[in-house]
Amino acid sequence: MIRNIIFDWSGTLVDDLPGVFKATNYILEQAGVATLTLAEFRAEFELPFTGFYDRFTPDVPLDQLEEWFHSYFGKVCGEVIALPHAGEFLDFCKSEKLRCFVLSAVKPEYFTEQAANVGMSDCF
Repeated sequence: MIRNIIFDWSGTLVDDLPGVFKATNYILEQAGVATLTLAEFRAEFELPFTGFYDRFTPDVPLDQLEEWFHSYFGKVCGEVIALPHAGEFLDFCKSEKLRCFVLSAVKPEYFTEQAANVGMSDCF
């Protein structure tokens, strides 16, 4: 019998691509590198993200990249949308009394804002 469900956040329950894309282009601008189209970003981006930034900004220290990312992403992190059927599935979990958890690398303050914006604050 299933009693607990563990979800990833980004790409599983919500689409955070718009904010990540904007923040990434902000980093590239700060580094003096040409920005990417959405199609280029989709083709090039990878996790862990260090490989991506090693290719595009090899001379910029990781600490600087993270500073630039968070200085911008904090402004747009709420620009997420729930993925299709995510809300319905979470409602199903509630009705079946299944405990839901999120395991994610997203910063807690971003998660809190994003979950509130998509109406999922009370699901975890």
